[in-house]
Amino acid sequence: MMSWELRHELSDHSGLREEEIPVIGMSFDSLPLAQEFYTNYAKKLGFVTKVRNTNFDKTRKDAKIPINQSLHCTREGYRESRVKAATRSNRITATRCKARMYVMLDREKECWVVSIVELKHSHPCSAEKVIHYHEYRELTMHAKCVITDNDEAGIRPNKTYLALANEVGGSSNLSFSEKDVRNYIASNLRCSDDNADFNGMMNYFVRMKEINPNFFYAIDVDDANKHGLPFASFVSVNHHGKSTLLGYALLVSEEILSFELVFTQWVRCVGIVPKGIIIDQCKAMTGAIRKIFMRIDVSGCQYSSRVNFGPSGLVQFVHEYDNVLGNKEQKELEDDVVDSKGVIPCIGSTCIERQFQQEYTSNMFRTLQLEVRKKTDCVVRSTEQKGDTISIKVDEQKVFWGKPVYHTFIVEFDPLSRKSRCECNKFESVGILCCHILAVCSYYRVDTVPSCYVLPRWSKNVIRKHTYIKSSHDVARSNETHNLFKHLCSEFYNVAQDFVACDEEAAILRAALSDAKSRLTDYRASMRSTTLDGTQNTMPTQSTGGVILHDIQGPSRVKTKGQPKGKRLGAELDKLIK
Repeated sequence: MMSWELRHELSDHSGLREEEIPVIGMSFDSLPLAQEFYTNYAKKLGFVTKVRNTNFDKTRKDAKIPINQSLHCTREGYRESRVKAATRSNRITATRCKARMYVMLDREKECWVVSIVELKHSHPCSAEKVIHYHEYRELTMHAKCVITDNDEAGIRPNKTYLALANEVGGSSNLSFSEKDVRNYIASNLRCSDDNADFNGMMNYFVRMKEINPNFFYAIDVDDANKHGLPFASFVSVNHHGKSTLLGYALLVSEEILSFELVFTQWVRCVGIVPKGIIIDQCKAMTGAIRKIFMRIDVSGCQYSSRVNFGPSGLVQFVHEYDNVLGNKEQKELEDDVVDSKGVIPCIGSTCIERQFQQEYTSNMFRTLQLEVRKKTDCVVRSTEQKGDTISIKVDEQKVFWGKPVYHTFIVEFDPLSRKSRCECNKFESVGILCCHILAVCSYYRVDTVPSCYVLPRWSKNVIRKHTYIKSSHDVARSNETHNLFKHLCSEFYNVAQDFVACDEEAAILRAALSDAKSRLTDYRASMRSTTLDGTQNTMPTQSTGGVILHDIQGPSRVKTKGQPKGKRLGAELDKLIK
């Protein structure tokens, strides 16, 4: 039996209350409760436990029923390394520590009883350092939610770890390390299995289709499917003149047949054939467009708009694209709000500039104002009547290396309809009237331009059709427990922010939380025995959690460029030296 003096001395040494010290005769409803008790005691004192041995009832042939168990400190026993000290890499942790707790099953009372207790250790114990032992390192639910949210936002793991450390006053107060953050991302937020990765992407597509019937996806699977696929994005320009994402494709190869499939599915998605496409300098893509769309204006650019995701799994890729899409949508909404608050002031007093000021969005009106400024550099040199139109030569002055240079442009102007066309083709290519046409309008005292030059696509007064389409952003990446945790935290923050200004009110809130925690602890203790009995008699089942998919094998890995790992010359020599 353990004397009261020993319990009292240990409680003073370890800072624990006497009722928290394990004593002989203490009983538990189940073996897991006894293990949990000794583990919690070890955490408070500063050491790590392990199950040394477990004996089972040998009279029962049909089931393995434990009858006693020995719980030891992990530094028990004695180990003598057979490896020479100069080449030994693993540390020896055994120090002949005899600290242990022995529990046995009381068949009459149907409970587990502590029969032997040894509290003395042969090594120092530190309650401050114990939280950094890898056995006790554990991510809290708050940390998991923050890691998940930051990973979706593209925040690096080290930044996430620093943010979590700042919340608790330093990394020494955390119960996990930066490596645990990276391991959680790799094991829970990344998919290393190719088949599971592919099925996860399919589940994502089906889930998005359920959220939004307008969501479109198409997949063509062949025997040569693989990872490391080229990425192609469909990028357009919104009414603010900023790039917006319309869709994307993962290609089997950058050949004509692959591009033909992509553009065929694109027509199925949008239902119409585009008037013009700007592409990279790719002959295969140009050939596919000519074949699918026949007559279409195709122009090339050396630098196109790109969305760089880097190498990633399929599920990670679609989530990252979803994040980028949501960010683009939010930026467009913010620009709409800015335009609703006022207009950009005119730089002149012409009616044409005021006409565009009332119609165009702020960004596009600024683009037009650049042409208005350049109009002062333009001079009408000569005019020539050609039937119903007038051919006008406009000289534009530019300065290169401190010297003026003049460029002449021909503008065809119809005085009756007030329509114009310039050989610079700025309006036809960009959708903004050029400074040459504005100079002609000023020369012939045109107060307002025809409506055909005020494009609805740049207008802030047009209700966009896509605003009626429900956005299909994924909201099911986190599990239900994390979502419930976030909602509870949000409710607590809303309550706490109203009662932190007064110390008395904050004290009442803190007491209410303490009371709620005590009641929940008692409720969990009363329900634990029933839950444990139920789980011991029930085999766990697995659920697909999604739709039933066809038996499609995941893509095979593509051999990446570069020297394979572990094949460096001299690697074996380095091992021998080490």
